[in-house]
Amino acid sequence: MTLTMTIVAPWGVWQCSDHRVTYLVQKPNRHWKVVKREDESVKHVQLGCKDGVALLAYSGLAKIGDDHISDWLRRLVRGQSRTVDETLIQIREGATATLAGPAAKAGIGHAFVIGTFVQGQPWVVAIVNQELPDARPLDHFRTEGFAAWEPKTLIVGEGRGAVSDEDRALVERVAKRRPRRPEEYSELLANVHRRAKHSKQSEPSKRSARNSISEACITSYLLPGSIGVHSMTHWGKPDPSGKGLPPVPLLICGIDTTETTKMFLEHTKAMWAGEPIDEAEYERRMDEAGRRSVEPPKP
Repeated sequence: MTLTMTIVAPWGVWQCSDHRVTYLVQKPNRHWKVVKREDESVKHVQLGCKDGVALLAYSGLAKIGDDHISDWLRRLVRGQSRTVDETLIQIREGATATLAGPAAKAGIGHAFVIGTFVQGQPWVVAIVNQELPDARPLDHFRTEGFAAWEPKTLIVGEGRGAVSDEDRALVERVAKRRPRRPEEYSELLANVHRRAKHSKQSEPSKRSARNSISEACITSYLLPGSIGVHSMTHWGKPDPSGKGLPPVPLLICGIDTTETTKMFLEHTKAMWAGEPIDEAEYERRMDEAGRRSVEPPKP
């Protein structure tokens, strides 16, 4: 469940992903019942590799055990500098070993969608546990990749059913031309997300699709020849708890910057609250975060 949208073109990669987690239980008739929904999952990972950069978003499983899939992903690929291809192979093999079984048991299709520049060439890649036309989940994940010298668009997840035909056509049409500002594509995808969330279709399938989407979304983009990734949250409301969403995971040549970013944000929030962390304690915890940032996955 979720809604992710991806544009890959010679002039950049753009992605939009939501935050919804839907908790299900299976009833005696083998149908699934929604028992709880939360909007706190970042389904997005940014990757800097030896030969390129990539944006990854996913739909399907939101958590495995207590781990958000994005946290599982960053732990899976950190600790070693790899090429883009080697990184995607690591993700496919890890997903087959860890995610394929639970997804197949629950009857959930899962897709990682990646937009990347490898040595300057744009590619769109999908790592999925399904094979069309038979959409039943497989017991393994497979990879499909296409060069994107002509712009490619992908809209995936249960929430895609809430995206209108007009908005699908709009994304495909606009993606064929270079934006004057890269932020224009981010704004376009965020607006399509919002319209899907608030779509008024009355069919049960449309309502289900709409309910699988969070109010807020994250957009990110990267441009050819640049290692910088630009991210923004749209339609989010202030969080009175002060907790907020975790940072978007960013890995640079096997270094997981998420750990140190989390520690820095915790330190900053403590200062704003007038209860700063002791300097020695902050340095100790930052050192621990630094060690975790390069810790390879446990066997």
